[in-house]
Amino acid sequence: MSLMQNKLQNINLNAPFCNFVAIVIILQIIKYMFCFHSKDIMHKDLKLDNILVKITNIENRYIHIKLVDFRMSKTKK
Repeated sequence: MSLMQNKLQNINLNAPFCNFVAIVIILQIIKYMFCFHSKDIMHKDLKLDNILVKITNIENRYIHIKLVDFRMSKTKK
C-alpha cells in the first residue's frame, strides 16, 4: 500500500481550503462506493478512521483518498 499522510479525522477543518477539500473527498468517496456497490460489495464500516487522505498539491487539485478496513465488508449473494 502506498504511503498516505493522514486519516480523514486528522485533517484541519479550520483551514481556508476546507470546503474545497471536503467536496473533493466526498466526490471520491461517492465514486468508490458506487464502484463497490456495482460489484455487489458493501463496506459496512465506513467511518473517519477508515478514510486515508493524501494531499500533495491543493492548487493542482491533487487530493487522493483510500478506503481501508474491509474486514466487515459483505458481498450480496
